[in-house]
Amino acid sequence: MRDLQKFLDKELKKVEFANGPVREVAEEDFGTLDTVKDKVSEARENAGLTQKELAAITGLTQSNISNIEKGNNIPTLATLNKIANATGKRLVIDFVDEED
Repeated sequence: MRDLQKFLDKELKKVEFANGPVREVAEEDFGTLDTVKDKVSEARENAGLTQKELAAITGLTQSNISNIEKGNNIPTLATLNKIANATGKRLVIDFVDEED
């Protein structure tokens, strides 16, 4: 797990943020997208930040934050990392066993 996180941290430094077009979401990814939007909203609220404040800290737009929280935008790992840092969190990616 630590090696994976080190790799991700290293790779995230190479990624530049770009406001690209919204990517299509496969039906099986909706559960993941729901989790991401909920986690972003929860992290922001727990940090006591408005969408506008989070946008200012991360360099994103308030509209982008809103679209992520609504599930209308699929954030990149770089964007999630910015949000994590701005809310005092660390982005962790993990693989878990499927639930029956």
